[in-house]
Amino acid sequence: MLLLGSEDSIHEELNRSARQVIFRFEDMIPAPAMPGAFRLPRPLLPESAMKLVRCFYEGKRDDIFQWAKGKGLLLDKLTKHGPQIIRLRRCEISVDRNEVSFSIVLPNPLKAQTTATQTERVAVSITSSMSTNIPAHSRRNLEVGDVIVLEELERLFVPDGDDAAGEVQELFLVSTVHVANFMPQGRGGWNQALNVEEDS
Repeated sequence: MLLLGSEDSIHEELNRSARQVIFRFEDMIPAPAMPGAFRLPRPLLPESAMKLVRCFYEGKRDDIFQWAKGKGLLLDKLTKHGPQIIRLRRCEISVDRNEVSFSIVLPNPLKAQTTATQTERVAVSITSSMSTNIPAHSRRNLEVGDVIVLEELERLFVPDGDDAAGEVQELFLVSTVHVANFMPQGRGGWNQALNVEEDS
């Protein structure tokens, strides 16, 4: 698992771009094979979401290459799934074998974009069976513009929040999934020149 948060060089730009992504929660539908999760149908994906994804890939392309190279992961240039907008509440997303996902935190469309919202955070639990960078179970607080990179068999879970304490209980993400083939360490990276395509 890799988390690119507020300390990252392009977080401010991602935060600003993420706040431009406007969509209607009422348009979201249950996500196949993701019990409890909802997704926005592909025809309704706003151009602002594609712009955000491009901003991430263009800004972090070299960093992702070096990260994948160090891990011995060869990432396919095309996305297997996504970009897609998903909503998690009391549910999780997971990554299958030979996959890597990139997810950018979006603002909650059900909440007014006030000053308070600018610093709102979502508590999540992350389960990892492979990474040595974090414990097998870890709890993180995510904010708009954060990027979560999940490797195979890792899971990100959004638990119940504490309404009395004002804890956010929902997480909205724009996500992509790439096929990742194992290589000798130091020989990974992007399989070919990066090219993001919409999932059908």
